Amino acid sequence: MPTDGMEIDPGLAAELKVLTSKKELIFTQMQGIYDLLKKLSDKSTLQTFNRKLHCIDSMRAEFSTLLERINLLEAQIKVGRPTGFSALESMDDMYGAIKQAEVLLKPAPPPPVINVDSGSSSGTQHIKLQRLELPSFNGTLADWPLFFSLFKVNVHDMDIPKSHKLQHLLSHLTGRAQLICAGITPTEDNYDVIWNLLVAKYEDKRCLATNYLDLIFNFKSNKTESGKHLGLFSDQVGAAVAALKALEIPNLEDFILFYIGNSKLDDQSRRLFENSLGPQEIPSFDKLLQFTQNQSKILSRINPGPSGAKADFKPIGSGCSYSSHQGGKGGSSSAYGNKSPVSSSTSKFSHSFFVGNNSCILCEEEHPLFRCSKFLKFSPQDRYVFVKQHALCVNCLGGNHRVLDCPSKHVCTKCRLKHHSLLHFTHNKSVNFVPNHITNGSNESAVQSAQDNEPAKVSLCSQTADCDIGRTTVLLSTVKINIFDVNGVPRQMRFLLDNGSMCNIIDKAALEIIKLPIQQSNTRLTGLGSTSSQVHGQVNFTFASRFDNRAKYTVQALVVDKVVNRLPVHHIDCSKLNYLHNISLSDDEFMVPGPICGVLGSSVFPYVLLGDSISGSIDQPVAVNTKLGHVILGTAPIQCGKSLRCSSLVGLPSPSGRQTLHKCLKQYLHQIS
Repeated sequence: MPTDGMEIDPGLAAELKVLTSKKELIFTQMQGIYDLLKKLSDKSTLQTFNRKLHCIDSMRAEFSTLLERINLLEAQIKVGRPTGFSALESMDDMYGAIKQAEVLLKPAPPPPVINVDSGSSSGTQHIKLQRLELPSFNGTLADWPLFFSLFKVNVHDMDIPKSHKLQHLLSHLTGRAQLICAGITPTEDNYDVIWNLLVAKYEDKRCLATNYLDLIFNFKSNKTESGKHLGLFSDQVGAAVAALKALEIPNLEDFILFYIGNSKLDDQSRRLFENSLGPQEIPSFDKLLQFTQNQSKILSRINPGPSGAKADFKPIGSGCSYSSHQGGKGGSSSAYGNKSPVSSSTSKFSHSFFVGNNSCILCEEEHPLFRCSKFLKFSPQDRYVFVKQHALCVNCLGGNHRVLDCPSKHVCTKCRLKHHSLLHFTHNKSVNFVPNHITNGSNESAVQSAQDNEPAKVSLCSQTADCDIGRTTVLLSTVKINIFDVNGVPRQMRFLLDNGSMCNIIDKAALEIIKLPIQQSNTRLTGLGSTSSQVHGQVNFTFASRFDNRAKYTVQALVVDKVVNRLPVHHIDCSKLNYLHNISLSDDEFMVPGPICGVLGSSVFPYVLLGDSISGSIDQPVAVNTKLGHVILGTAPIQCGKSLRCSSLVGLPSPSGRQTLHKCLKQYLHQIS
């Protein structure tokens, strides 16, 4: 838009409008010719393409002239956001691809006769083949349509000996595609065999359509406006949509619904569904829905559960059983329809229609767990172990929720902490949480302003200190990222990804590597017990994912002497984590204790999460997918003989600080247990 207070020349404005419309028309025409490249195997499309080739040179030259004139007019009118010359780059890309296809489509001249052995009785002519500039095919499904179209037009449909066709074919196959002809003798008679094998494997409409939909749905969004990102969108997504339409799949809308629904099924169910299809069948969503309904009936018949009358599904919301904490005495109620000891006249129920299940998880009789005679015979320690093994709430002994989400208002009658009275027991041996030595860094930190009247921002994290080592440890989410130094060179460093930290942190050792300038800061770091750590300043740095340079972030971080000791604190036994194979790990050395260069806090954490995760069994870590790669966190098995003793995470300047830390940790452990 023009700046305020300036009058616009009507003539210039009209000329700008006309030139802009003409520019867009030429760009659309060039885009239409470019889209024909994906359907050159069709003879009518090939004729249309050859007819329009003659005008692309003049179109490109006129487009450049128009764009230059438009920018000149916009500069005179002083618009707020001029057009610029970014569209010329897209025009040149399409122009180059069309010119390349024009060269490849030109018929090759007849091969010259190099030498004829007149003295030979056979009279065989020795012919030197002319090299064809065709793209190679390495087995990538997305590259097959272009290779198939060009090879079919230039070689397969040409009237040349099959031995020449075979030589051209084998010289343009690489990688996995080359393996298809392994074991087949490369003779003239086997050309059709090899070609038909390639066509049968890769000329699959459904696989191609699925590949194009993967490109569309997996295209990563961008949080900020970017011309480069919009260009990538128009190139990649636009090309995928055009190629998807060119496949001419009947009822494409229904196939897209099938694609979305099929992606929500587990691998085993998808495999069973594929076995029910024909080799070239394009499945529909109705067929997928019918399969899931039949499969659900089959599974319910094979595995009906402990009792046929019990429901095998969970309601929306967290159904739980409430109990009093008077040593297991008192009534119980379900959140959805079981009778409550409270008078019905004073209760309000929401009508959720489902079958309730109030059976005991230990003896399978109709009573809550806290009234089970077998459960009451256990020691408090054994009751606690049983509750944790079955993932029950330690406060109400119900399922489907954690203690932090427990709706029960009751607490332990003996210690007044939030756990069931049946789980209360006295520790015979207290755990010493006092650190062995003081460090300058804390594992999880928060920023608090230097002014006394501002509230402290504290983030908490636990790490074993001077305790006995068991067979498992807890993995914190470590990531490897590429940090760009003062010269723009990426430096790979290991950080802790922590949603419990209200700030980003980097240590001085890492800062000496990237050599970025430090800015003054009046903030301080506080951790457990409100202990402070020295802050040397703050720095702005940019980092990117090791797997995708488009996932790039600029953050502000506080500079400290040291963040935390080596993580993880023990060597991890990866022989039990086979489910983590063949995934892109953000930290491919998560199993080995190593240095941590900094912390990426909650200002970064929610924007790198992708949502899906891969989990194993109990006491095994979870792989959470992020834009930085899969992050491993949770309980993990450790290697025998590789145990380490942890050092403290915070500095305690006085005995009162130690008492505060002990009290905080005690409350925290009771909350998460």
